Amino acid sequence: MDDFEKIKEIWLSERNVLLPDSEEIKSSVKRYKSSKKRNMYLLAAAAVLIWVIIICVIVFGKADHYTRIIGEVFIFLGISIMVFIKIRSLNKVNTTEFATNQDFLNHLKKSTLKESKVNGFQMSAFVLMGGGYAFYIYKDVSDNDLLMIFSYSALIIFLLLMYFVFRPFAERASKKKIKRLLDNIDMINSQI
Repeated sequence: MDDFEKIKEIWLSERNVLLPDSEEIKSSVKRYKSSKKRNMYLLAAAAVLIWVIIICVIVFGKADHYTRIIGEVFIFLGISIMVFIKIRSLNKVNTTEFATNQDFLNHLKKSTLKESKVNGFQMSAFVLMGGGYAFYIYKDVSDNDLLMIFSYSALIIFLLLMYFVFRPFAERASKKKIKRLLDNIDMINSQI
């Protein structure tokens, strides 16, 4: 019994490291899981809505120039790729919906490795949509050289900003959030 008291005294004398308790970690994982799922549903709904709108434009709009038809097809293909990616992501999330938090975290670790493949598909969809828009507006801007230069320059600047500024920023923010969550869990696991 004397040894127990010594161990207890040593234990209590050690500086207490502020570790989150298991309930806090579980709630943090659950919050991240639900926010990721909510964002996926919103993005999928937005992609489907845009897809329906472009279908309506193709069906009800009267293309008066072949470049508009090419532009509509490119935009349709780009949006179709995005809808396919988002619905596929939702299917993956729904299969892990009833999984434990540990299974979700393992899936999260694996999915960060596969992100580059999905990003490639997203960029190809983005390029198709940008190219489609360039074809679509050609008839409207072809009569005025200054308007054409301005329109295509603005489109190119927008695409470059999205690729070189927004995309890396969004990826870093997402990876930072995932890394912080996984580091907390790894720290808890190492203490146990």
